[in-house]
Amino acid sequence: MFKLEYGPGQAAIPQQKLLDPLENGYHSDSDDGQLQPTTNDVPPAPEAIVESVQEKLLIELLFMQVQELAMHGLMSLRHTVRK
Repeated sequence: MFKLEYGPGQAAIPQQKLLDPLENGYHSDSDDGQLQPTTNDVPPAPEAIVESVQEKLLIELLFMQVQELAMHGLMSLRHTVRK
């Protein structure tokens, strides 16, 4: 994916090979030729995986909010953990 290109007296600079947008989710608009995302009704993953990721993100968001409250002295973390 990466290749190193050298110029005279230069260090190696990694260059990433870019993917063709027309083969990776975009199409050319017929009116002005600009690239537009190609949409479809196919979900990005099975529903169970989508729900699992959403739950994990929600848990992480809630934990970050608790940490933020604790940083400002508005909540004690030791009272939020159940044994």
